[in-house]
Amino acid sequence: MMRQYTVNLNAANPTKITNALKELGEASSKELAKVTQLPRGSVTNVIKVLHEVGMVHISDWKMNKTTMLTRIYKWGPGEDVDQPVLSYANSKRKLFKPRADIAAAWLQNSI
Repeated sequence: MMRQYTVNLNAANPTKITNALKELGEASSKELAKVTQLPRGSVTNVIKVLHEVGMVHISDWKMNKTTMLTRIYKWGPGEDVDQPVLSYANSKRKLFKPRADIAAAWLQNSI
């Protein structure tokens, strides 16, 4: 069950977030949390409400350090950019492939 959060967009923190996004042009929720020095959860909740009412839109998707896609928000109405489909071929993900000779060395009676 999804929780519904009500956000007063005229309160101090949402105003701080919207002003920061206007100044930066576009940013992720993590960047906004760093700039505004607010908890990331608070920033995410405000951005979610701003997105629902059409005051911000998703302008880009960027890969973070853990190879997950992060939404980049831009102030103002606009069309959301579709989330790209990642494949292992075009991502920076590295698959763990154990080497057979090293795995065999762990065994008491290697085959």
